Amino acid sequence: MKARDRRIAIDAVAEIWRDLLELDDIRPDDTFTALGGTSLQVVELRDRIEQRFGLRPSIADLAGAATVAELAELLDRQSVRAFSMRAAPVTRLGRAPAETGAAVTVFCLPGSGGSSWSFVPLAARMPDGVVLRAICQRGLERRGAAHYRMRSLVRYATRAIRAAQPHGPYVLLGHSMGAVAVLEVAERLRRRGEEINLVVLLDAPLPSATARIFDAPTTAPSGAVPVQGRTLARRLGLYTAMLTAGLLRRPIGRQQELFYELGLRVQNRHRLGTHRLPALAVVTEQTAHHLPGWRRVLGEIPVVTVAGGHMDVVRDGPVVWDLARRLGPEILRGRV
Repeated sequence: MKARDRRIAIDAVAEIWRDLLELDDIRPDDTFTALGGTSLQVVELRDRIEQRFGLRPSIADLAGAATVAELAELLDRQSVRAFSMRAAPVTRLGRAPAETGAAVTVFCLPGSGGSSWSFVPLAARMPDGVVLRAICQRGLERRGAAHYRMRSLVRYATRAIRAAQPHGPYVLLGHSMGAVAVLEVAERLRRRGEEINLVVLLDAPLPSATARIFDAPTTAPSGAVPVQGRTLARRLGLYTAMLTAGLLRRPIGRQQELFYELGLRVQNRHRLGTHRLPALAVVTEQTAHHLPGWRRVLGEIPVVTVAGGHMDVVRDGPVVWDLARRLGPEILRGRV
């Protein structure tokens, strides 16, 4: 890796370590065990790597790549191999329906730059009878042309869902930008005569273009560094990289950053019309101010308010546990 890419990869890995170990100062040559990491936390580290990057190194791999810098190098090598592999656009998370007696499958779409595996914590906490299947963002983890417009993403997601489940009733869930997309997917399916049981908007900001129509707030939730906060050279580099997003692989960290910025543009340039779909909004304090705008789009809809921030709703912990406990029964009933 180039020195700049190596720094970004190291920063991405260090961020996972900081969050897991609850430490502020982590250096490239620090080792996991020296920082107090336990054997149980090594397993959790592997899970968090999978949720962030879509990669699952073995425990032996993690033992061999002891420092932050070594782990960043290992994960980047693994991402090179994974990027060229073929994969189905829909991934089942957790146990198979036959193992749970599942009555309901929930199709999930992650937010900008989010791995399909980011829903694993939520899937693990859902009650028996509910299985989550995630739609992979094309070009993020496997080679494929990225989506530059919402309608392209919606067509892709609709085809992927119908290939996995040809007919409804459907339950759809999207986080952040993914919520905007699944709302349009649901409308497309409804117009084709399919039944929509529920659309869950998981901490979703209203797209800027839509918010301007309804004179609603446009502030995006925190969770990633905006392009405006970067140097001019780095901003120009990101804009240039968007031209080949998904066709050329970028090092870990930079790949996720690129798709985050691209997804943000796809979302904020999209204009939502009014919809009358069975929907439920999950909000944190970072997105609660978008509710008036969403009500202009969807009418009066039920709202579930949870503690924590924008990324806590997909990160293993008390927020996800509470969310699964409250969402599970609603999904099983097929109504709100």
